[in-house]
Amino acid sequence: MPAPKSEARTKKILAAAQAEFLANGLRATTMQGIAKRAGVAKPTLYAYFPDKEAVFQATLSAVLDDMKAEAERMLEGPGSAVERAASALENKFSRMAALLSNSPHAGELLDNTEAFAEQALAEINAWLSARLAELLTGEGWPRDQASRRADLVLACVDGLFGAYAGSRIEAADVGFVVRRLLAAP
Repeated sequence: MPAPKSEARTKKILAAAQAEFLANGLRATTMQGIAKRAGVAKPTLYAYFPDKEAVFQATLSAVLDDMKAEAERMLEGPGSAVERAASALENKFSRMAALLSNSPHAGELLDNTEAFAEQALAEINAWLSARLAELLTGEGWPRDQASRRADLVLACVDGLFGAYAGSRIEAADVGFVVRRLLAAP
């Protein structure tokens, strides 16, 4: 019977994998490189993950879960619905930009993120849209208008992030767009 998987070791492996993927890209990252960076034997790594794609998916899931938790904290914070939405989406943008800004493999990683985590990304966007609509409805917006505007805001922010590579778009630009789109019902 295999030994139980340690949560601490899983986090250590995923942190090492994230560093490897950012440094080398998905194609050039190896299970050996991840194991070495994590300070575990290669068989230990395989006991946790069957292959590199599974490590990549788990790494993406961990990053997305962390971003979702941070967005929830910001959406629950003080201020108007518009300010909370702008802060949460600025933070999401800046965290992703910071994560990828020092990687020469940002384009490859973004392409593969969409391929490997399409469902998770769709779920987070659906959750964010529902949360934004809920906040706007709580401030008196009609439900259907709040829902449509939340979807529009997320589409625009996703478009800004898609245009991020090689551009001068900053988190403040995301906040500007969010505030403008949510200025009035």
